Amino acid sequence: MLDEGTKPNIFTYTSLINGLCHNDRLSEAVTLFKHMIWEGLTPDRILYTSLIDCYCKRSNMKAALEIFREMGKGGLSADAFVYTCLIGGFSKVLAMDGARWLMEEMINKGLSPTVVTYTDIIVGYCKTGDEKKAHMMYNSMLQAGITPDDKLSSILGFGNDGDSFQDYQEEKDIS
Repeated sequence: MLDEGTKPNIFTYTSLINGLCHNDRLSEAVTLFKHMIWEGLTPDRILYTSLIDCYCKRSNMKAALEIFREMGKGGLSADAFVYTCLIGGFSKVLAMDGARWLMEEMINKGLSPTVVTYTDIIVGYCKTGDEKKAHMMYNSMLQAGITPDDKLSSILGFGNDGDSFQDYQEEKDIS
């Protein structure tokens, strides 16, 4: 492309960086990101989201938050997908205060959590042994009109035999 005298634009960089992130080639993605900025191009929400998601999948929440803040400073607001990536990342590293804070911020900004958002935070609470908070989030999900998907039902161990989280709660005595 450069050999032909054509300079890459934001769409080219975004596509390349997104591909690198999906192939877990983060260091190359970051190098390309820095080069893009050096070229004077402004990152878009898709590009920031790719980097945030990649850092979260690698459990590098500090770097994910840095990109998240940079995104905000650039005048781009996060959407529900960005928040879900971050909530999933914090839940993965069992930093549930951070996950909960981000979920509250998400809701306060008028964004609606999805079944994936709730699944990530419920699983995080279950892994930390905080079944009461997991149950609270499950009830919040139901009150929001979100139906658990097969993944969440399977994780919680119900769905096929008619059990519910209420049955699970009574079994574990976590009312």
